[in-house]
Amino acid sequence: PGQNASVTFSGSAGQRISLKISGSGGLDYDYTLVTIKNPDGSSFVTAAMTDPWGNYFLDVHTLLQPGPYTIALDPTYHDAIGTLSVTVWSVPNDLALSTSADGSTVTGNLTTPGQNASVTFSGSAGQRISILVSGSNGLEYDYTIVAIKNPDGSILVTPKRTDGHGNYSAGPLTLVQPGTYTIALDPNYYAATGNLSVTVNDLGAALAGPIGQFGDAGPLYEPAPAITTASNRPPNSTALAALQPSHSSAGDGTAPLADALPPTKTATQAL
Repeated sequence: PGQNASVTFSGSAGQRISLKISGSGGLDYDYTLVTIKNPDGSSFVTAAMTDPWGNYFLDVHTLLQPGPYTIALDPTYHDAIGTLSVTVWSVPNDLALSTSADGSTVTGNLTTPGQNASVTFSGSAGQRISILVSGSNGLEYDYTIVAIKNPDGSILVTPKRTDGHGNYSAGPLTLVQPGTYTIALDPNYYAATGNLSVTVNDLGAALAGPIGQFGDAGPLYEPAPAITTASNRPPNSTALAALQPSHSSAGDGTAPLADALPPTKTATQAL
């Protein structure tokens, strides 16, 4: 207890790296303080901490200086001893993919922890779409941050993580600008690699109907049933005649319109 460790690695200016630290043999239940220093001794990453299971992941960072970098490790809790393992990756360029809003699926393979991806598609103002993202071969167990950007770079959909099975869905969405939209994908947990698949669907024009909770057309009401009156009742129809209100004030036995119409139902939604 009290013994610390340091790990050095060589890097070059502009190089993209990610790293993972994991504890075992006792340090998988301890908090370890992690700092990373530049070759000149200044801080590259300041005072990060492993999680309660001894794990730490540094998402992709770009090195600023050439030379040896130092990872300082300081177990600070529970007086634990054990093993700390450090892995550093050189991260390749992010994947740049494209698709169409026609229901087809594009898949990218992320080979290195810290590598991200983006998928672009063309859209028009007023177009209604939905987007599906799914992970596989490792990324079905990782959380991926998904952000959808308008052609001008503003946010169409606030960034949100995939669920615990690597899945994400958004829509129906109504596009507000013509041009190229970007779906940014950032796996940022567990240092996982694998496949991410993206599908963009064109939903067509919205149906006319009551406005729903999220601004889209709600379900259409079915037409009211036809009203049977003396003028359209089949002759000698005893069963239909029995359905006519007995308190009718019409001289011919026909139900007044106020009696025959179904009651009006009004749905009220608090905003």
